[in-house]
Amino acid sequence: MLDEQERRSTWAFVAHVTNLDSGDSWVEVVGGRAGDPRRRSFRPEQLYAYRSIRGGVPTTPPLCDAPLLDLSR
Repeated sequence: MLDEQERRSTWAFVAHVTNLDSGDSWVEVVGGRAGDPRRRSFRPEQLYAYRSIRGGVPTTPPLCDAPLLDLSR
C-alpha cells in the first residue's frame, strides 16, 4: 500500500502487463519524490483518476472500471 508521501508523488505510466498463465494483471509506473525515482506495480483496481480520492475514500470507480481514455481505437 502507498504511504502518504508516495500518494503525493508524481507517477508516470510505464506498462500494462498481463500474465498469460495466471491471468493476473498489473500496471507498472515510475516516479516518486524528486531525485529519488522508483518503479512500482499496482493492480488495476488500485488506480484512480487524479484527485478522485477525498479523505481516503474514492469518489469515482477505479480506472479499470471507468477509464478516462478511449482505448478501443
